[in-house]
Amino acid sequence: MTAKACAHIEPPGAPELNVDRVLAMQVYPAEALATCASCGTGYLLELLDMQGDQCAYRVAAVDKTAFAATLKSLDKGSCDIQRGRDEIFNLAAGALRLNRVLISRAGAFNKWVVTAENLPSDSWQELPMDGSWLARLNQ
Repeated sequence: MTAKACAHIEPPGAPELNVDRVLAMQVYPAEALATCASCGTGYLLELLDMQGDQCAYRVAAVDKTAFAATLKSLDKGSCDIQRGRDEIFNLAAGALRLNRVLISRAGAFNKWVVTAENLPSDSWQELPMDGSWLARLNQ
């Protein structure tokens, strides 16, 4: 199993991702599983920053087979309330973090930003959400 990004996420093209599953919400999605509208490559989106109606997401490519299996398993459900979270954790562990940040406005993805900066690896719940990353990325 190998995670790799598809060619369709290269800036400056407009992001064409379909959100398959919202995993956590914070006004807008904070964590989500999404697929490329052109080829179906799976991505894990994690909130990096938020200000007003604009959000920045860290993006990680996910192995297609593991992505499909995880969605199928989540759709099936379980009486073990921790199982779904464990599956997402395992999916994320094999994901390839990209040097791209996805920007959305009012819930719609509108641009990719390539960054050489080291993005924080902390959970979105631990980040300040003060607009500082958005300010740097929107320059």
